[in-house]
This record gives sequence, C-alpha cells and structure tokens, in this order.
Amino acid sequence: MNRRNFLLNSIACLAGLTNSRRAAEGATALPVAPSAALGFFVNLDVRIAAVGGAARFLTGIRFGLQEAQHAARLFGASASLREFADGDADAVAAIVTDRRTIVVCADVTAAITRAAAGGQCLVLNAGAPAGCEPFLFHLARTRAATELVWHDALERYGAAQLNARYAAAHDAAMDGDVWLGWLAVKIAWESAVRAQSTDPGVLAGYLTRNTTVFDGHKGQPLRFDPRTRVLRQPYYRAVDLGPVMEETTSAKGACD
Repeated sequence: MNRRNFLLNSIACLAGLTNSRRAAEGATALPVAPSAALGFFVNLDVRIAAVGGAARFLTGIRFGLQEAQHAARLFGASASLREFADGDADAVAAIVTDRRTIVVCADVTAAITRAAAGGQCLVLNAGAPAGCEPFLFHLARTRAATELVWHDALERYGAAQLNARYAAAHDAAMDGDVWLGWLAVKIAWESAVRAQSTDPGVLAGYLTRNTTVFDGHKGQPLRFDPRTRVLRQPYYRAVDLGPVMEETTSAKGACD
C-alpha cells in the first residue's frame, strides 16, 4: 500500500466508513459515522503516554503513532507520545495533572488504577485484565498459552497489508505484542477523533457504546464489553491459526 492509499484508507477508517476489501472478503461492515465531513477534527490534540511495557510492545506503540500522525497532519490535528518507565512516579503525576492524556500500558500499577478510578485519565491496558474501573479498558482477555492475539502469517481483512507495512518499517515480523501496541494507539486516536474530545469521561462514554467498533484487521468489528471493559475479538490457535471466537471462551475479565 502506497502513502496516498494509506492516507485515504486512514480517512475512511477514522470516519467509520467501509471499503471494498471488507465487502469482497465477506467481513462485517463497519457503520458510517454521523460526522464524516472532512476537516471536522481540526485542532484536536491527542496526547498519549506509554507507561512501561516490553520493547516490542513499545515498538508497536511507536508504529501506531506514526500512522496516526500521517492522518493527523492532513487536518491540522496532532498526535504525540511520551514514554515513561515502569514505576515512574513522575509519569502518573504528569498524566493526572494534564487530565487529557490517554494512558497506554501493559502493567496496570496501583497508581494508574487510582488515577483511572478517579476519572483523571483513560487507560488502555494491553496486559492481563487487572482492575474493574469505569476508565480502565482492557485490550485483551486472559488467554490460554495455545492462543494468539496476532501472527505475521495472517493475510485476510487487511492483515497482510498491516504486516507488510510494519515489516517494511522495522524489518521484523509483527507479533501479538507489537499488534497490541499498534491497536492501543489506533483506538486512542480514532476514539478522540470520532468523539472530538480527549476528556476521559467523554472517551469512556464513547468506548462503552454498543455502536462503537474498531477495525483490527481480524474480519470482525472489535468492541469493548460495556460491563467488563474487555475488548471482544477473535483469537487464533497457535498450532494452525484457526480462529477462536472470544464469545466461546471461558476466560474472564477483571470484572467477572
């Protein structure tokens, strides 16, 4: 996919529009957003804080940020990232003071949980579900060792193109950790754009609507369970990449 097509695809995605590939492959269509007029997210400033996480997770976050910034520049908007180490007290202090920064992490600390509980920030957690708070959202449920959230051999529903973009940028394969980092930024950016806000309360309300969905290139619209705040999505068997639908599993989230 060239730069022009990527940017056009980004615009369609941010507006909630479908594309011909989804229809051709039989994927469920994503709904059209009510405000698809170009330029409707001018002056939006999306600030993301990455707190801790393994190297490949952080690489996925940076990759996602680069893609968000390409789209943001078209409309005079901005997307920025600050990285903090695990246990960095300054991280939570800065985030709480700002109140408009979206937190992305793979380990929910007690301090981050308190900040989310108080509505001082919205948190997207890529690790195991930990904590049941209105502003704490989980990108994956607790998975069995035989299940994967992503694999670089996936091809359908735009997966091949996503894997190729990442491989071209990093000369490496996209695995589950990278995909979760990329998805976290995608969700943060698209939510802020569609809701036209980075206020934690507005974003939390948007994420828990039953009409809010995201395209993770898995052939099914991804959405957060409004009760557990866990993202509902397909997983894959490690042995053959066969799909394991989230609804059929017995694994639970933090609110169960």
